[in-house]
Amino acid sequence: MKIIISQNMKKYILSFCLLYIGGFLIGTVVMNVMYNQFNNQSSMLGLYFMSQDGNDFSKKEYFCQLLTNRGTWFLLYSISGVTAFGIPMVIGCLLWSGFLAGSLMTMFLLEFGIRGMFLGFACFVPQCFIYIPATLFLFVIIYRMSRQFWPGVNESFYKYRTYALLVLGIGVVYLWGIVLESYVNYHVLQYIKTLL
Repeated sequence: MKIIISQNMKKYILSFCLLYIGGFLIGTVVMNVMYNQFNNQSSMLGLYFMSQDGNDFSKKEYFCQLLTNRGTWFLLYSISGVTAFGIPMVIGCLLWSGFLAGSLMTMFLLEFGIRGMFLGFACFVPQCFIYIPATLFLFVIIYRMSRQFWPGVNESFYKYRTYALLVLGIGVVYLWGIVLESYVNYHVLQYIKTLL
């Protein structure tokens, strides 16, 4: 039984990674086309940094802003898991997240060269070590729970109580990621800006 669950998890995670990579490649191509159309001049990285740093906010206000933003999406994801909309939501979110990451990494590469790619990766530290595994696990749970509401599926993957407990546990992990993003990532971004 444990082997079957492990194989299922691997299958889902592999499929999700392929969707994310597909979105990443689309984002890379689109950003290359857009960048060339704007004559190789982009202020998008400046806008990215402005949206990421908390100069206009205290760290506590920044934390509250992130909690509201991330919490709203987390709640939407969780609710979609108990409906038939969970599966399209997971697929759309993976493609969109990959698209955004591909666009951002391409901006760093085109504007700052190879060094820019390493700086781009650094922008996601330290919260990427929290958000990425938690989101993958959350999406597996949502996908499997949502499958029960599709016609022709006779399996019962999770009971509502189990689903709620798993989502609550992942919510605590997300909260830890928000704390890191509010109080640690700001300093990482400030350091990166000095390197650019």
